[in-house]
Amino acid sequence: MLKTLFAIVLASCPLSSFAQTTQSLSVHLDVVSIKENHSEQEKGYLEIPPNGARIIVRNTPMFRIIGFAFNKQRNDLIEGLPQWTRDLKWDIEATIAEESIPLFRAMPFEKQKEVLQQILAGRCHFAAHPGEKEAPVFALTITKSGLKMRSVLADETNSSPKPGAPSIGWDLSQSRGKISARHLPLEGLIYALSKAGLSRQVIDRTGLTGEYDIQLDWTPDDSPEQDQEASSSEMPPPSIFTALEEQLGLKLEATRALVPAVIVTHIEKPSAN
Repeated sequence: MLKTLFAIVLASCPLSSFAQTTQSLSVHLDVVSIKENHSEQEKGYLEIPPNGARIIVRNTPMFRIIGFAFNKQRNDLIEGLPQWTRDLKWDIEATIAEESIPLFRAMPFEKQKEVLQQILAGRCHFAAHPGEKEAPVFALTITKSGLKMRSVLADETNSSPKPGAPSIGWDLSQSRGKISARHLPLEGLIYALSKAGLSRQVIDRTGLTGEYDIQLDWTPDDSPEQDQEASSSEMPPPSIFTALEEQLGLKLEATRALVPAVIVTHIEKPSAN
């Protein structure tokens, strides 16, 4: 079985200067299969099975694959793509090499997705650089009534940060309709809100620099309607917009702003396996 180390190819690519990390570059890939999908089915998916050793893409346009690989909440933050990246759909299956499986499984999901960048560089000769683009966003601001989050004092210490949190000292738990955190800076809350299914990217305009203990409960927009026979005393949580105001003293305001984007300078159709 031929083992391919795409990290070697990527090391000389402009892409590596801003998107890759030493951790993701050290992931070796045993087998990578890419082929065009001609099924004409409407739906596709991208999947990294929990505790698995594969990255799977089915029936998906290349522009969505690239957005997934770069952890972009909005696919229009990928600039410079040719039309075929929207018109053609692809299947990808990448198997992680045995010696890299422990490292891959220990990665946060966002870093696992970045391994796709190695595949794009090796099979599509993908090259890009960072840029900015004006886009619709939600600006996170403080409500007129003031903050309702508990501020963590400077001399307080977090003795048991949660393993795998995105930054040292964060203790962040997130599930559908719920964010619970200790010692969380605003960048951590922005990180959590970016995974909450909002239609726009969230930017911080609070001016806050401290750390906070946070408990946020809301009802996602796509939740099924409550059982009509359920007890009227058990009201479901409000929308995420109302919950932020009532529970944290924060507000999401719709606006436009310059946000980080990926500017593609080169991409080729992958050759068939």
